[in-house]
Amino acid sequence: MSRASERRKSKDSNAGSGAYWMDTYGDMVTLLLTFFVLLFSFSTIDAEKWKSIVGAFSGTASVSVTVLDPEMVMENPIEVLKTTEADDYLYNREDSDKNQREYEQFIKLYKSIDKYISEHELNAKISVDYDSYTVIVRFADNIFFDSGKADIKPESEVVLHHMAAIFADNMELIEMIKIEGHTDNVPISTFRYPSNWELSVSRAVNTLRYILDTGLVEKEKISAVGYSEYHPVDTNDTIEGRASNRRVDFVVQGYMSK
Repeated sequence: MSRASERRKSKDSNAGSGAYWMDTYGDMVTLLLTFFVLLFSFSTIDAEKWKSIVGAFSGTASVSVTVLDPEMVMENPIEVLKTTEADDYLYNREDSDKNQREYEQFIKLYKSIDKYISEHELNAKISVDYDSYTVIVRFADNIFFDSGKADIKPESEVVLHHMAAIFADNMELIEMIKIEGHTDNVPISTFRYPSNWELSVSRAVNTLRYILDTGLVEKEKISAVGYSEYHPVDTNDTIEGRASNRRVDFVVQGYMSK
């Protein structure tokens, strides 16, 4: 075979290879064009078009589509998130500040009672303490009552009146005043008080009645209960301990913000 024939054969072979390459390139360009057309159609699609396309590919049109309103899309979701977090922080901060102010005002009630006790030198017979939103005023039984009785002594009425006045000045801070009657464990059995239950209840109720008679305390914010000997604050084995257990407690509960 001549060299000219060989060169012709080589050119024909190269020409065939070039044609195959062009076919592959053409297929790729066609696929890219189809892809971009599909992307464009997605950007302007509505629910009906979407169902038609899905039906063509999957053989079923049971597809749920939600089309977003462009006006509803956040322009800057990060800024919106920051604003929401800031609002939550400010709300919690304001709520915390409110609780703090209310707590400080409630402490003023405790201080008013403590001041009255000190100024009238009643520390041996009255004590006051507080815990969270509760103030406890503890009266020794002999300040109000004679032994084994529940009638309030006339000379102690001035003390109760001052307590009622202090409560009245702070009534908007008070949720409930619970008057509790307590005894020691020494049994009592009289016609009027068959047991310590009756004695403790009568002392609490009589104290409540006097407070209400002053007209200074709202009726729906006061209650009375008797605990007999079953809530001691000291031992019942000594004279001093039993004296501590015979008492009337004012448990003053303040409003606490939710």
